[in-house]
This record gives sequence, C-alpha cells and structure tokens, in this order.
Amino acid sequence: MASAAPIGSRMGALVFGIMGTIWWLAASNGLNGGAMFAFLVAGIVAGITTTVITARGTRNDGPMNAPQVTRTYNLVNLTQLVAIVVTVWACVRAGRQELIAPIVAAIVGVHFLPFRRLFQWSGYGVVGGLFVLVALVGLAVALTTGEVQMSLLVTGVGAALVLWGSAWALRQAQSTRPSLRA
Repeated sequence: MASAAPIGSRMGALVFGIMGTIWWLAASNGLNGGAMFAFLVAGIVAGITTTVITARGTRNDGPMNAPQVTRTYNLVNLTQLVAIVVTVWACVRAGRQELIAPIVAAIVGVHFLPFRRLFQWSGYGVVGGLFVLVALVGLAVALTTGEVQMSLLVTGVGAALVLWGSAWALRQAQSTRPSLRA
C-alpha cells in the first residue's frame, strides 16, 4: 500500500508560495528602474499563481494539530527566527550586510530538515538541501562582489524558485498519494 499524503500539504503550499514571493520581492532590491518594475510584476504574478493553484490543489491531511507536531513545528520556527535575528544583528554590527541574505537562506534551509519526518514528506529534505545550495551560491557572490544588492538578487531569486518549485512538488506528491481520510 502507498504511504499517505504529506501532512499539512495545503499549509505547506501556502507557506512555500507566499515566502517564495517575499524572497522574490526582496531580490528586486538588487535592480533599478524598468527592470525592477518588470521583475516585480513577474514575481507577483508567479507568486500569486503558484500560491493559489498549489494551495487549492492540496488538502491538510494528517495530524497537523497533534500536540507533538505543533510543539516541534513551533520550536523549529522559533529557533529559526532567533537565528535570523542574531544573524542580522551580527552582520550589521560587523558592517557585512552583504552576508545577511545568504546566511538567512542557510538558516531557512536547515530549518526544513526536521520537517521531512514531522510532515512525512521526503521533499522537505530536498528543499532544505537546495536552500543550502542557494545560500552557498549567494555567499560566493557576496564574498566576491561585496555588494548587498547582488547578494540579495542571487540569493532571493534562488530561494523564490526553490520555494515555488517546492509548492508544485508538494501538490504533485499529494496528488499521487492516497488521503489519510479514506
């Protein structure tokens, strides 16, 4: 028998779609003028389309509100938030703002790893790995150019594409696995 659909797929698709759009919007700070406007419009259209279609094509199967799931989810996200705040503070204090986006992307990538088991979808491991890869590319750009805008552009676009692609992958994973409601 096939395993059940990933837990909380609709919520995952919503988060992937919305956060992908936020990363895209952040990346737009690396552009100017007409290119920035076109980039923003493209990202908003892609983000809304991805969020609406993938969320509507998924459901929240499984024990999303089980105490252990909620506790672990909240702990992972609180840890991520603290790590991001400390990163931003330390980078600003050190005058190395170009490192913020890639380090935040690495933190986000690592935060996905416990979700693989928690939400019963191996794709979270792939999402985490791809995010760390995006972080490494962004870090290389930051260290070679020293430019905040270029670091943000490269990291933001990579993060958005990973998240939007992950929303579609989550939708596909759910459509090929039976519901727990059966």
